[in-house]
Amino acid sequence: EIHDFYLAVTGTQAATRRLVSGDTLQAQFDNCLTQLQNELEGMFLYGCLNEQDNNGSDTYVRRTKGLDQFVCQSGGALDYTTLDVTEDAINGVIQTIVTNATDPSDNFVIVCHPQNARKISAFGSDKVITSPEKTKWGRYIDTFRSDLGIDMDVLWTLNCTKSDLFIIDMNKVGIATFRPFQKATWTYGDDGTDAWRQRYLGELGVKVVDGIYSHGKIGKIAWS
Repeated sequence: EIHDFYLAVTGTQAATRRLVSGDTLQAQFDNCLTQLQNELEGMFLYGCLNEQDNNGSDTYVRRTKGLDQFVCQSGGALDYTTLDVTEDAINGVIQTIVTNATDPSDNFVIVCHPQNARKISAFGSDKVITSPEKTKWGRYIDTFRSDLGIDMDVLWTLNCTKSDLFIIDMNKVGIATFRPFQKATWTYGDDGTDAWRQRYLGELGVKVVDGIYSHGKIGKIAWS
């Protein structure tokens, strides 16, 4: 997958000190980086789904698959029957993963939508004390411990759909860099606009090891 982000700033903005930080070149750069991080996170989970051919062709740019495609290829540690985020469902998926000969000492994390992270924070609310700090009020669980004693950080992101919860072996995933990000050639356009423009290009892919055996998913989760 080839990624690029594009910056433009008018001559006035470049020449004067602006009172509004959103008008500065650095602010535009920071906003573009945040957008790029969101695109990469979405690509990591779901790949690039907008094109007809993931493998590339004379018509389409080569696209990368995401973790979801690798996990769902042919079974694996999938739960499509619970239809909700429950302790039993998470425990069942992690049991399948470790009995598939995945090392239980690997670094596992749970990745889900905020709505499903809130469900985890509600686990055992009638039994478990979370030791709130003196000046803070609220209930937040950031680590889930399976009944096999495996601790998993709970990472929520809006780039994950409400329908899915992933259990990811972080020892066996990553972003593969095919071409590091670098400034492209000058991209000035003679369109009558007083603007400076610069494009940054990079080529990345999703690396998944043992997609069927080392990672898991609870899918078809109800949205309400």
